[in-house]
Amino acid sequence: MSQKPSDKIINYLIFGGMLISVLVATIFKFIGSEGGNTVLLILAAIGAVMGVCNVLFAANGSILAFIFGLADVVICCIILWDSGVMGNFAMHLFYFLPMQFVGWWQWKKRGAKESLKEEDKVKARRFSAGTLVLWTAIYLAGAVALFFILLEVDLAKGLEPDYMKIAMDAAIVAGNIVGQILMSWAYMDQWYFWILVDVCSVVLWARLLGTQAGATYALVNLVKYAFYLLNACNGLRMWWRMSREEAAKQ
Repeated sequence: MSQKPSDKIINYLIFGGMLISVLVATIFKFIGSEGGNTVLLILAAIGAVMGVCNVLFAANGSILAFIFGLADVVICCIILWDSGVMGNFAMHLFYFLPMQFVGWWQWKKRGAKESLKEEDKVKARRFSAGTLVLWTAIYLAGAVALFFILLEVDLAKGLEPDYMKIAMDAAIVAGNIVGQILMSWAYMDQWYFWILVDVCSVVLWARLLGTQAGATYALVNLVKYAFYLLNACNGLRMWWRMSREEAAKQ
């Protein structure tokens, strides 16, 4: 599959938009840090750029996505450990970190090579209708379970539950877990779940606009996830074509 000029233009626009939103978010963090740890702020910015590269290369079927993903996850582990966010730290260390190696190994088996050449992209595949329904059911069950777990956490803390926020949070976490599995196994269907994650993230940050002192930062994140959503839609488009061409060869 040769990349069309329109594909390159779309990639440049999405990459530029994501990169600008990440840089703006980083500037706001510096402004509001009030003498905080500058090293960690710079490290977080580098990690965010690695994350942008990760999702862009993944959308284009390049195995280099896992190199950037590994850097992103390692940096997130450092920041989360320093911040004391141990639940998220554990998820990154024990799930997202090993999944980068699993993904690399699986994509190598699917013909991917460490280059930017079109012929070295991963050989994408797609689910049957029944398998997609099964994974959707697994996702929904996980999201519902997470909803009640997060609800109990809020109640245990004596907080007034925000059911919409909890639902979006559960949907995002479950979508990340399922999406990472399907990405590692080179299934086109991963992009349905990444789109869902990004839609829920957009809704989550949109609801925070005007409700908190950090509304400006919420706006930056809203823009960032809007570009991530565009990238996920582009990823679905690219992988649909890749998986269709791969199926035609068999």
